[in-house]
Amino acid sequence: MCFSIEEKNNMLNRAVQEAASKDIVMLASASDKGGNVHESWPAKCPEVIGISACNADGTRLSYAGDDDVKFAFQGEGITVEADIA
Repeated sequence: MCFSIEEKNNMLNRAVQEAASKDIVMLASASDKGGNVHESWPAKCPEVIGISACNADGTRLSYAGDDDVKFAFQGEGITVEADIA
C-alpha cells in the first residue's frame, strides 16, 4: 500500500484484518512527513510490514517515516535507462 494516514481508521483496520485472515502479505509505506507524524496507518498495524525510503547508501531519507518500519528501499537517486523507440 503506497499511502498512509495519520489516524487509525476502523474501516481500514477491518480490511487489514480480513486480508490477514486470508494470509495475504501486506506492506505499507510509513509517513512521508518524517518526524512530524507520530503514527502512520496502516504501516503501524501489527499485521502489516512497514516500509520506508533510503538513499543508495542505506541512510533513511529525512522525509521518510520511521514508525514501525521493518525495511527501507532506495527512494531517491534512482536512474532508469529506457530505449523507447
